[in-house]
Amino acid sequence: MRPISSTILVTLLAAVCGLCTIQWYRESDLRQLGVDLRNETTKLAGANQELENRVKAADGEILRLTASLGELRQTSISKQEHEEQTLLNTQLREMVEKQNAAIKQQNESIEKQNALIEQANVAIKQGNDTIKKITEERDALSKKLNETVAKYNKLQAEGAKPANTAAAQ
Repeated sequence: MRPISSTILVTLLAAVCGLCTIQWYRESDLRQLGVDLRNETTKLAGANQELENRVKAADGEILRLTASLGELRQTSISKQEHEEQTLLNTQLREMVEKQNAAIKQQNESIEKQNALIEQANVAIKQGNDTIKKITEERDALSKKLNETVAKYNKLQAEGAKPANTAAAQ
């Protein structure tokens, strides 16, 4: 059996190094994506809290307007003022509904991105398993090569001794 060429070993080593580099870049990109998602989630949570505060404020405003309406009826305010307040409440509700729809869409986007991250993690795990398998195969081949070289050296040493003793006689 011929020993494996060092060029082949160097080529295999370079290929493994290249694979590790590619995987490292991919993981760094995934980590950055995770950080971006966390930042976006934090922003969305803040926006959601702000919207909830606005909704509470709007509800309080609706209650206040309802109480004011009773007082206004007693003091007989103009119909125009009442319509303006009703229009304002309608606009606030529409704005809250639009913002809730935007939050819902962003949550769906986050869920899709989380699914993509899960898929990427599965691919990374498969890549790691492949690298482990290739490394185990390389180690087994190296061990066989070392054993074969040791046997070869031993045979060479044994073959050289009888030739030396025959030359001496």
